[in-house]
Amino acid sequence: MDASSLLWLCFLLLIFIHLLLQRQSNRGLPPGPRSLPLLGNILDLGTKPHRALTELARKHGPVMTLKLGAVAAVVVSSSEAVREVLQKNDHILSSRATPDVMRVRDHYKHSIVWLSTTSPKSKVLRKACSVQMFSRQKLDRTETLRRSKVDELLDCLHVSSIRGQEVDIGQAVFRTVLNMISNTLFSIDLARHDHEDSGLELKELLWEMVKDVGSPNISDFFPVLRWIDPQGARRRMDAYFGKLFAVFDRIIDERTRFGGLEGSRSSTRGDDMLDTLLDLIDSSELSREDINSLLLVSTQVFPSIVSNIQYLRARR
Repeated sequence: MDASSLLWLCFLLLIFIHLLLQRQSNRGLPPGPRSLPLLGNILDLGTKPHRALTELARKHGPVMTLKLGAVAAVVVSSSEAVREVLQKNDHILSSRATPDVMRVRDHYKHSIVWLSTTSPKSKVLRKACSVQMFSRQKLDRTETLRRSKVDELLDCLHVSSIRGQEVDIGQAVFRTVLNMISNTLFSIDLARHDHEDSGLELKELLWEMVKDVGSPNISDFFPVLRWIDPQGARRRMDAYFGKLFAVFDRIIDERTRFGGLEGSRSSTRGDDMLDTLLDLIDSSELSREDINSLLLVSTQVFPSIVSNIQYLRARR
């Protein structure tokens, strides 16, 4: 037998093994479209996955199984099925697939987004968010702060109009939103309206993070490739995390250094989100890594808010 025949035999054997394993792994799963060897149903999704999923649901029902590379995914598309999954069986189906980029620095083990809702740490984080940090009373107390940041934006636009200067609306709105949230978190401004480039580096960093999180990663479809990181997504995300965590650590160290000289932060307490989180560290309910991960999640709202505002502006 020559080399080419041997290669073809090995190839056919691999396909046979793949089909056999696929049949065994699909037992108990809902029906779905036929999948290709190795690729599965990735090509079925095309360039417009939302439309492709709608068409597939019409053929295979509101609950179907797709093979995305080496990963099986169950797609739920009807309101009745979604209610069954998210309301009646949420305690069973609360876990979710973790993107490979979110495994950087064990972020998924500390993040409220990726933790299972049944985990003890997730309950502490959710309670801290809903009761202590984002309660109605807390939000009411920061209304004046939010108004003041909008007033600063209007003052900046007024001064620019008098001087006849062009204004980058997206950048100006980003600085405003950034200062709103940074004051809620840390009681400080992270950007200034009188400096055009202020906050630009942070904005670009956050945009790149969101871009890498939302982009398809081959390691998510073929977990065996995670250690190779063929697209370099993990390496980039590790660099992003390092820069943001350095900012958080500097702010936290400054707060604890000036407020913890006598074992208390009462003299420097700003009654902000950071103080609440530091109290949870003092009570051993959360770790420093948990705080960094929660602050990291909080920063992800910036690109979404700014992009929505720019979209509405473009629609006018």
